Amino acid sequence: MTYEVLRASSTAQSPPAPQPTAVSTIPVISTITRYETEEITMIPNVAIVIDFPGSQISEVARYIEKGIEEAGGSAEIFHLPKLGHKPPGEDWRTITGTSFMEQDAFLLGTSTRCGTMSAEWKSFWDNNDDVWKNGGLSGKLASIFTSTTDPGEGRETTLNMMSTLTHYGIIHVPLGYDRYSEVSNSDEINGGSPWGAGTFSKSDGSCMPTELEQMIAKTHGKVFWETVSKVNF
Repeated sequence: MTYEVLRASSTAQSPPAPQPTAVSTIPVISTITRYETEEITMIPNVAIVIDFPGSQISEVARYIEKGIEEAGGSAEIFHLPKLGHKPPGEDWRTITGTSFMEQDAFLLGTSTRCGTMSAEWKSFWDNNDDVWKNGGLSGKLASIFTSTTDPGEGRETTLNMMSTLTHYGIIHVPLGYDRYSEVSNSDEINGGSPWGAGTFSKSDGSCMPTELEQMIAKTHGKVFWETVSKVNF
């Protein structure tokens, strides 16, 4: 019997032809650099604005400015355009509606007239209604301090002026009872209150701020700066 042995052909397989290398179009970032962002705190522009210089209200303004400086801040004192004859005062700039809008926050000082703000302040608000119309003061911060002949009128004036601030969209910042009680006492009458600093001038204008009223004014400046310096304007 004859057997046929079938032999598998052992033909060697040729290696595969090299394929072209694909070129990626995706950019390769070799190193990723981390950038630390630093929060930048802008120093607020604070204006202390009084109705007219050379008066008791200007003395209160000086001590408020000292309080701001003791808290690490700064402010500039302005006065409103004068109406009629007023005693000569310090060499402070007159504020206008435009320069008013350039400020971030204000401490507004007014003498009282029958329980309301002075004629200078009333005239200023009435003559800058274009600022009110375009919302130029909306969102800014303000506090109020007063000079009055006797107890009562300072608080009335503050409440009256707050109505104007509300119409302009200005946020009121009071001194606060806690900080007022730190420096005031029940043994000495003073013109300050939780609403803000103040002084009694008497009807003839013969009284100047007492040592206690000066201390309250400085505290008012400190409290106001501590508040506005936390705001990112």
